[in-house]
Parts: sequence; structure tokens; C-alpha cells
Amino acid sequence: GRLERAVGEARWSDYVMPVWLPFLDVVLFLVLVPVIVLFAAAGLVAVSFTLLPLLLVAPIVVDVYVVYRWVSRRNMHFERSQAMFRAALGVVEGLGLDARGASAVLKEMLLAERPSSPLFWVLVLLLTSPIPVLGFLLRIYFLHMLTRDFYLHSVREELLAEELDKVLPEPCPRPPHYLLRRLPDRNTAVYALLTIVTFGLFALYWVYAVTVDPNEHFQKHRLYDRRLLEALRETPSCVGAGS
Repeated sequence: GRLERAVGEARWSDYVMPVWLPFLDVVLFLVLVPVIVLFAAAGLVAVSFTLLPLLLVAPIVVDVYVVYRWVSRRNMHFERSQAMFRAALGVVEGLGLDARGASAVLKEMLLAERPSSPLFWVLVLLLTSPIPVLGFLLRIYFLHMLTRDFYLHSVREELLAEELDKVLPEPCPRPPHYLLRRLPDRNTAVYALLTIVTFGLFALYWVYAVTVDPNEHFQKHRLYDRRLLEALRETPSCVGAGS
């Protein structure tokens, strides 16, 4: 059914990004620069020129991939989550249970959580990177957007899980709604200020948070999804036995 399909789609929609991946471009740059300088100082100028394109292209390729995956996993997870809760409410309402509170939260989620174009952000950040101030500020806004969107999404999911828990009758099994607790409420205004004051150094921690927060959310989500599926499979017989 739709619920099983939405739960199963987590295998590819909820991409758990390796924590080291967003920093690979910085590592490549820091490694390649001294290597090229050393080869040039040793008189191996031809080798230095051979490595120069790698220095210019490799960090950009990594950055493009990371930005694309950050945005695409946001879109795919939001879409999957909406489909899963819509299917869950369909099961609950089909049994005649009052799910108006959960339906209101889902309606708000559907209105607020729109897809964002990964290609748009790749092009914008790539083309503005050579422009010091504009590129820097757009990166800050991009990190703010990802942080804010995932936090607000987690708040809505927490409310939805709690509302579903209220709907299911007492004898019936309930999925552990505490698994969908909201993400840390990170003050992106403070993060932006710290990033500017430290000339971008604080952004390293922000990048880490933007990667790790959704990773942990996805891992807990998979546990909740399985328990939700199990609970709703038993709900029809449980409600029938209690009536």
C-alpha cells in the first residue's frame, strides 16, 4: 500500500551524508597547494602545472556535489514524509477515528514545505563564489535556509507524531513518537554573525551541523517509520475488537 511504499522509499530519499564529505574540498585544497609548491621548488615545474587543473577543479566538483545532495535530500525527505503521514492518516480516518488535529498539522506541512531547486543553488553558489562579499553572504543564507527548513520540518513532524499518538485507542499499539523529537533550534542569526566575525571559520561548524542534524533525524525516522507501519497494521483488528 501507499504507507509501505513511503516507508520503503527511505532507503534512497533519506541520504545519510558522510560527515567528512562537505570538508573534502577544503582538504583537497590544503593538500594540493603545498604539494604543487614543493614540486615547483624542486624544479619539477611540469609536474606542478599538471597538478594545477586538479587544484582548480577537484574542490569545485566536491562543492557542487555536496550542495546538490544537501538540497535534493531535503526535497526527497520532505516529500516522502508528507506521503507517509498522508497514508497513515488515510488508514486512521478510514477506521472512523477523529484525526482532525493531525490533519491540520499535515495541511500546514504541505503548504509550507515546498521543493527547492538543487540546480538553482548549485549555479547561484558556483557563479557567485568569485565575488567575495556576495558569494560569502549567499553561502550564509544557504546554510540558514537548510538549518531553518529542517528545524521547522522536525517541529511539524513532532506535532504530527504526537497527534497520531492521541488518535489511536488505548489498547492499540502506538509508534514511539519521541523518536521524532525536533532538531536543535540553532540560532542562525548568531551563527551568521560568528561566521562573519571569524572570517568564515565558524562556518566549518555550521557545515557540520547542517550535515549531522538531518543525518540523525533520518536514522531516528527509520525506526519510527517501521514502528508506525507495524502499529497501523494491527490497528484495524485492535479497533474492531474494542468496539
